[in-house]
Amino acid sequence: MHWLYAPGTNSYLPQLARYCGNVRWYEGVQAHTINNQNTANLIGRHTCVKFPEIIDNFRVYQPFNLLFCLFCMLRDWCQGVTAGTNSRHYNYSIDLMLFNLGQTDDIDAVHRGFRHAHMSGNIGSNIILYGVSRGSAALINWLASPQFQQSHSRQSTSKLSSLEKTTASMSAARQLGIQAIVLEGCPSSLDDLVNYSTGLSWLYYKLVRAVLPWISRYRADGPQAIDNVTKLPRDIPILFITSYADKTVPYMCTTSMYEKMVDAGYTNVHIVTLSRAGHDNYLSKCEVDRQDYIAAVLKLYSEIPNFSLPNLFLPSLPS
Repeated sequence: MHWLYAPGTNSYLPQLARYCGNVRWYEGVQAHTINNQNTANLIGRHTCVKFPEIIDNFRVYQPFNLLFCLFCMLRDWCQGVTAGTNSRHYNYSIDLMLFNLGQTDDIDAVHRGFRHAHMSGNIGSNIILYGVSRGSAALINWLASPQFQQSHSRQSTSKLSSLEKTTASMSAARQLGIQAIVLEGCPSSLDDLVNYSTGLSWLYYKLVRAVLPWISRYRADGPQAIDNVTKLPRDIPILFITSYADKTVPYMCTTSMYEKMVDAGYTNVHIVTLSRAGHDNYLSKCEVDRQDYIAAVLKLYSEIPNFSLPNLFLPSLPS
């Protein structure tokens, strides 16, 4: 089993440490690790998507990048994320001009991650897609994109066997080995973030919607998760996770997508709504929420043929 993990906007490898007890990254031949005292061990052997706005080679004299890096380090420390033994903390920042909110550039990043995993032999026939926040939207839009269809076409023509010929009724995702999809705190669209937010959050997203197309790669007419959610495969279990207390991505964003899928006849889609967890703390804010989250994900995994819990404790591979 292999996980393709798509992180949120303000997190990268430190965020992955919440779900995986053995996160590594490599600089040349030197391996570094990240630990999290609150790790839930829901992700095993993985490939982590690196979205284009993530930069890890910024200079200390760049004020915005330095402040953002310090903010992330403080947040990670408060959430129990630390550098591993004989390692250093993973420092990174973002380039706002490359921010894409799950659209074309982010779709390309997911596609590269998927191809990298296949070409390096990391993925066999069992893949779990695991997206958080923006990463969830990117996964939805990727599964509906021409890039994904091209991946399926190439595999079908290069590896067609008598067994594969009997699986014509399977979705393209299933034929590529995708077994389950987890979507946490997924923004359905920027318009929905405005419509479902209140107070200062509403004002913030109004400003973001007006300014973002001018300062980043985001486009108002670009792919939106709410438009593509009914293009997801029908023969793969899908789990949405949201929280009533999420002020960054209101729970209505998730419930609107879930309801749209149910209305479209999906029978293998599930949702769990937490009560007290904030957007960046689904697994650590409240113990009841944490247990509900873990139980929902493990229940989804139980729907995967031949899945066993030891899959969760295999060592990670370079991403």
